[in-house]
Amino acid sequence: MIGVIAGDVIGSVHEHALTKSTDFPLFDPRCRFTDDTVLTVATWDVSCQRSAPEAIVAFLDSSNVEDAIRLAVSLGGDADTQAAIAGGIAEAFYKHVPEMIAGPVRERLPAAFIDVIDAFRQAFPLKRSQ
Repeated sequence: MIGVIAGDVIGSVHEHALTKSTDFPLFDPRCRFTDDTVLTVATWDVSCQRSAPEAIVAFLDSSNVEDAIRLAVSLGGDADTQAAIAGGIAEAFYKHVPEMIAGPVRERLPAAFIDVIDAFRQAFPLKRSQ
């Protein structure tokens, strides 16, 4: 779940910008969570139908969660939605979100969101394969 929110937060400042590179600071001071933090997880809307295929390609080309998010942002367009989807898939696949991403994301969230994330992770722990 934190991978989805990380993608949204990191991508928030790049939405509809022409960011065509993976070389950008992960956490710009303007980064924030958006409605995609909730909506990307809870619904499948029209914009998601265009963003999902792009996000899947970003994930497939990635080697870790950070890479997936950077690749999704670099596609331009609806960067926060694409990065949220790619980040969520990457978190499930790689079974880990680095603290250098998870920490700053959690700092930007209300306490109630953190409670939900922690309860979710306790109920559904990421199990790394040996």
